[in-house]
This record gives sequence, C-alpha cells and structure tokens, in this order.
Amino acid sequence: MHNLDSILPLLKEKIEHYTTLKKIEDHLISIDEQLKAIYIKRDQLLVKLNKEEKDVEQLEGKGVKTLFYKVLGSKEQQLEKERQEYLAASLDYNNCQESIELLEFERKILKEKVANIQVIAEVVQSLKKKREKEILQSQSEPAIKTALSRNLLATDNLIAERQEYLEALGGGKDALQEVNVIYSHLQKAQNWGQWTNQHNSSRMKFHAIDRAARHLPRAQMNLNNFKRELLDVGINDNRLILTLNEFSGFNMVFFDNIITDWILQQKLMKSIHAVKQTLTVIDSLLTHIDSKLRGLDQSYRDLIMEKDEILLQGE
Repeated sequence: MHNLDSILPLLKEKIEHYTTLKKIEDHLISIDEQLKAIYIKRDQLLVKLNKEEKDVEQLEGKGVKTLFYKVLGSKEQQLEKERQEYLAASLDYNNCQESIELLEFERKILKEKVANIQVIAEVVQSLKKKREKEILQSQSEPAIKTALSRNLLATDNLIAERQEYLEALGGGKDALQEVNVIYSHLQKAQNWGQWTNQHNSSRMKFHAIDRAARHLPRAQMNLNNFKRELLDVGINDNRLILTLNEFSGFNMVFFDNIITDWILQQKLMKSIHAVKQTLTVIDSLLTHIDSKLRGLDQSYRDLIMEKDEILLQGE
C-alpha cells in the first residue's frame, strides 16, 4: 500500500473508545463486588431488625417477658430501650436498602454502556491486523517495518518456548501424582510395620508395598516423559530415578520371621526416603517451571504492548 497511515486514524479512534469502555467495565466489576457485600450486610440487618421488632412486640403483649418486667416495675423503661434499638436497626436497614437501589441503578446504566465492548474489542483487533499487514507491505516506513518484524519474530519464539514449558509442567504434574500414590502406600506399609504384634500386620504391610509396586511402572513412565519434556526446555536432571527393587525376592512366607521382617522394615525406610527425595526434586522443578512461565507471560504482555506502540506510529 502506498499510504501507510490509511488505517491509523480509525485504529486510534477505536482504541480510545475501547479504553473508555474498559474503564467503565472495571468500574462495573467494582460495583458488582460492592453489591455482593452489601446484600450480605442487608440480610444480616434484616435478621437484626426482625429480632428487635419481636422484642418490642413481646414487651407490648401479654407474654411471660411482659409479666417479668411488670414484676420488676421496669416495663416502660425497657420498652423504650427496645423501641430505640428497633428504630436504630430500622434506620440501618433502610440506609442499606437505599444504597443497594443506587448501586443497582448505576450498575444498570454501566451495563448498557459496555454492552458492545466485545464488538469494539473485535473491531480493534481486526484493525490491528490490517495495520500490521499494511506496515509489513509498505516501503515508505522501513524503521517501523523493521521494528514490527523483530517484534513478531520475538513473539513467535516466546509462544513456542511457552508451549514447551507448558508441556513440561503437565508432564511434571502427571509424574508427581503417581509418585505421591506410591509414597502414600509406602507410608501405610511403614505404619503397619510399627505394629508387628498385631494380627495380620505383616500381611497388611506386604499388601501396601504391593500396591505401591503396582504404580511403579506408570510412575517411571511419567518420570521418563517428564525428563524428555525437561530436555526440551534445556533442563537435564538425573535425579528423577525411582525404584522399589529393595523389595525384590521377598515372599509372604518371610513375614512370619521377625528377623526378615526387621530387614524388610529397614529396606522400606530406605525406599520411602528415596521416593520422598524424588518428590522433592519434582516439586523443585515444577516451582522453577511455574516461575519461568510467569516470566514468559509477562514478557508476552510486554511484547504485545510494544507491538501496539509500533502499530500506532506514523503521522
């Protein structure tokens, strides 16, 4: 296109319109929060108002409470006190109700104003794409074109990097879930091992270990997948190793032997420690990945802001 700025005035106009609507929308969100809180307060005040009204009615009637105050000779004094408390509760409730009505009225007006904000947002995005294409096809503003090209390349690279970290995050969470299951079963086995004099305690310990072992293949598969995903983001961690081979060769018959049972308990403690270490490593890596993703998200927002500034350049 020969005229680089053909779309620019309209784009600026729509952005200004959208910015105004966004501020109104933010105010609308604030009002919604205020209304949510004040409705709760109104309900509380209504409960109090009903209580105060009931107290006045009881004193004005012929119930036991009225008789009690007649005997004491302080009915009128107490009745005046109850009426004042009822009046105060009534004023608080009415004031709260008036605030709600005012906020609801303002909310209605603001909702009407931002009713088409999504349409304006789509128009702005469409104009930005046209402006972007206009700049890239133009030969009259090489500096703007170069800046936009660099921005788009950086954005594409960042999006690709973020996707790799998301995949690593997912792999880490899968591994964490399976290893946690194993750790839970091993802890149960440890607890059973502390009660060797109880009937069937050794058998229960064996079953807990067996359940942990059944999860081992899937856990190891998830750990291996996690390691591959980590390599994609430049992390090579050899600590993600999980094995329960300490229990190989044991059979139910040995559980009746207290010496063998003691040996098993020692190996159980060793495996629990190893699994716990693996969990610590996964947690540490997930924390690092999460931090990296937050940084990438901020960088992405910065690049979008930078691109918007580039798109608005020109006379």
